Amino acid sequence: MTAKGEKIHQEILEEAINDESSPRDHRFIIVIISILIILGMILAFTGGGRIVSFVQGRFASSTVEDVTLITKQGQIVILGDVYKELLDQYKKNQAHEWAACLIGTRNNDTIEIDDLYVPRIYDKSVYSVRSERCPQETIITLHSHPENHCVFSLQDLESYDDFLLINPDALTAIMCGKDRFTVYSEELFNS
Repeated sequence: MTAKGEKIHQEILEEAINDESSPRDHRFIIVIISILIILGMILAFTGGGRIVSFVQGRFASSTVEDVTLITKQGQIVILGDVYKELLDQYKKNQAHEWAACLIGTRNNDTIEIDDLYVPRIYDKSVYSVRSERCPQETIITLHSHPENHCVFSLQDLESYDDFLLINPDALTAIMCGKDRFTVYSEELFNS
């Protein structure tokens, strides 16, 4: 070994000897990591996916205050009896998903919803709904999810992509609580 290599080896050895971290510090780190691994396993085997979905949904969604929903895309104002009708539909259809077509106008970052159309439903379950397509003038395609499950599925986004062929300015939304919505816009992620 060269003198330079010997010197580097000696410095590393001295650094290891003089390391002030105690075995107690190492045990603490090992215990914390072990607890996290066990917690992860418990969540994985006991329905923890629902907890993760709930947390994701809380971060992704927004709540209606008065009749206004503030989102990353701007604000959505639900006029007249439309919000009352949405609430009625949500309450009536807790056992399964349902769909609606929200019709209104868009002015820059504000959307005003003044009408609601409930399309014919072909098939519905607690986790899906298949309905006729919303009319072209629909500004937001909407469907429900179970309470506090506010994250779009791959199927939700594929259906939205299909609707964009009819109305490229449309948004899509999930109603996942009596006052909780998640809104998605293609332009938000392509700008």
